[in-house]
Amino acid sequence: MSIEMEYEKRLMLSERQYLDIISFYLRRNARYPFIHQINHYFDTPDLLLKNNHMVLRIRTILHKRNELTLKIKQEQGDKEVSQTLGMTDYKNLMDNSIIPEGEVKTALYETGLSIHNIAYITSLKTMRLEIKEDDYLIVIDKNEYGSIIDYNLEIESTSKPRAEQVILKMCDIFHLEYKKGYKSKSSRAFEYYLENKD
Repeated sequence: MSIEMEYEKRLMLSERQYLDIISFYLRRNARYPFIHQINHYFDTPDLLLKNNHMVLRIRTILHKRNELTLKIKQEQGDKEVSQTLGMTDYKNLMDNSIIPEGEVKTALYETGLSIHNIAYITSLKTMRLEIKEDDYLIVIDKNEYGSIIDYNLEIESTSKPRAEQVILKMCDIFHLEYKKGYKSKSSRAFEYYLENKD
C-alpha cells in the first residue's frame, strides 16, 4: 500500500512528434524498456467519482502486477492511494464490482460519497517509455481506447512548478507547443466512453 502525491504536467503529441522523441531517447540508450499496461476505470453509472475530481482504476502492468489506485485531483498535485491486488481481488472487482478491503476502500469511504454501485466503465491501453532524469521522470505514451490512438508526453517531478519548468525545456528541445489544460488519460477515455456508449 502507498499514499503519495503526484506532480505532473503533460502535453499531447502527434504521431510524428512521438516517433521523433522515442527515437531520440532510444539512440541514447537502446535498452530503455517499453512498459505495456492497461488502465481499467471504475465509477458509478452517473460518474460520481469523475464529477468529484477522482479516478478509481486498476493498472495492469502486463506479466507483472495489478495495482488498484484512487487518484484524488487537487490544486497543487494529485493524491494517490494505491494497493497491489492479488488475482482473486482483481477478478472480484472486474467481474463483480467488489472493492477489496484495504487503504483504497477506506479512502473511498472517507470521501463521503455513495459508492455502493461502483462498476467497471472502460479501459485504456498504453505502451510507455520512462526515462529517469535527476529529480523528474519523462513519460512518453502511446494510448489506445476504443477506436482512438493518441500520444502524450508527461513530466512527473517534485512539484508542479518544477514539472512545468522541465516540460517547457522539452518543448524547446523538440520544438513542441505547450498549452495548459491538456486532458488526462482518464478524462479522454471517459469522454470517448460517453460519446459511444449508446
